[in-house]
Amino acid sequence: MQPTTNQIENTLDYLGRLIGPSPSVETKASTLASICFSRACALLLVPDEDAKRKAEAEAERMGQWLLHHPNSNNLDLDPLILASHYDLLTSHRLNTQSYGELVGRIAQALRGMPANMAEQGRIRLIASLLSRNGLDCGPGHKRPGAESTLEDPSAILVMDERRMIDALDHAYADDRTCRAEASRALALVALTDLRNYRIDLACRTLRYLLAFGTDLDYVQDALDFIGLQRRAKGGYGFFDPERSAELPAEKREIEYHLPITLNCVWTMNAAARRAAKGPTAMERADHDASVGSAA
Repeated sequence: MQPTTNQIENTLDYLGRLIGPSPSVETKASTLASICFSRACALLLVPDEDAKRKAEAEAERMGQWLLHHPNSNNLDLDPLILASHYDLLTSHRLNTQSYGELVGRIAQALRGMPANMAEQGRIRLIASLLSRNGLDCGPGHKRPGAESTLEDPSAILVMDERRMIDALDHAYADDRTCRAEASRALALVALTDLRNYRIDLACRTLRYLLAFGTDLDYVQDALDFIGLQRRAKGGYGFFDPERSAELPAEKREIEYHLPITLNCVWTMNAAARRAAKGPTAMERADHDASVGSAA
C-alpha cells in the first residue's frame, strides 16, 4: 500500500515540524539524521525532479551542520543510517560534497577496524553500502558459515532475534539472493513481528526481501499493514496508552513515532525501488517452477 502524493506531503510536513525551521546546537544529531533520512525516503517516492533536488539539498545542509558542529567528532550518530541515506542518494544519482565527507569519515574508521569487529554483520553491511558507492572501507572480512544461515526455511522460523538481525545484515552485505522457500519463511517471520508490533524488526526483514527476495506474495500483506500505521498527523505508529507512564507525551514524537516513521517510509521506498526494477531472473525461474509443480 504505497502512500498517495497527499499522504507523502503530510508525512513531510510532520517531519519538518519535528525539527523546526533549522536545527540548533541543542538538537540531537541522531534525531536530525533520522529526520533527514526519513524525508529523503518520502521525497524520493515522488517521481519528480524537484523532489530529488530537495532531498539532495537537505542532505547537503545536514552534512554541513554535522561537519561544523562544535562536537563534530563525538556525535551520537548511527553509521548505518548515514550509510543507508548515502546509498539512497547515490541510487538516484544525487550527491553532496558535505555528505560525501561525512561518510568518508566512516569509511576511514572501517579501514582501521580489527578483523574480529569487521566480520560482524552490521559492520559488513555498513561497509558494503559505502564500498558499492566508491568508498574504500578496507579489505573486508567474512565470518565463516554466515552465508548459509538463511538457506533453511525451518531454521528461519525458529531463529532468535539476535541471530536473525546478524544473518540479515550478512546476507544484505553479500547481495545474496534469497530463494523462494526462504523468502516465504522470512516474510512469515516479518508478519509475526508486525503482529507483535515489532515494526523495526519486521521492516529490517522486509527491506532485505524487497532487495533480494524471490517470492514476495506475503510481503505485500506486510506492506499493507505498514501503510495502516500512518496517523492523521503524518507520522507512523500507534502508542499504547497503557505505556503512558513509561514515555511522557512530550517525548513520544521523537522517541517513539520518529523511529517507526523512519522504518515505515524506508521500507516503502525499498518497495518502490523493487517495483521499478521488476522481477529478477531467479524470481521468474522460481515462479515458473512453482507453477509447474502445482500443475
